[in-house]
Amino acid sequence: MMIASIATAAALLALRKPWALHTPQLWAEDGSIFLVQDGQLGLRAWFEPYNGYLHLLPRLVAWIARQTADVAWW
Repeated sequence: MMIASIATAAALLALRKPWALHTPQLWAEDGSIFLVQDGQLGLRAWFEPYNGYLHLLPRLVAWIARQTADVAWW
């Protein structure tokens, strides 16, 4: 059931902004804070609150960007 929920959410997000899959980008604190904290804290950064919230999905995106993209890109 959880996999179906995740797949449905991903499909809805893709339908909402299909261009985002072709031109991904980090926005605001995703780059300036989440990428830096990912480099400093590693996977512990996923559970580090920012402004009182966990922001798990943006931190996951920042982690994927850090693992896959060239440093010059971000």
